[in-house]
Amino acid sequence: MSELIIDDFNEYIPAEIFIEHTCDTADLLMQILLGNKYDQYIYKGADDEGTCYTDEGQDVFNEVVGTLESLLGKFNIKQARY
Repeated sequence: MSELIIDDFNEYIPAEIFIEHTCDTADLLMQILLGNKYDQYIYKGADDEGTCYTDEGQDVFNEVVGTLESLLGKFNIKQARY
């Protein structure tokens, strides 16, 4: 089995795009992982806030985002720093 080697490749994605897509993907992964229990980890915020996470839901979301960022980092895909 060959190993994927990416030495000279670095992809820096603009922060607003990186954050939007990692957050959307993390939420989708939460929905998949939690299944029917997902609704127990969210609540409807004020009109302009939309859906919010409970404290426990925020912890799960943060863990999923961290794992996702770590995975992307293994392929040198990172958030641009301005």
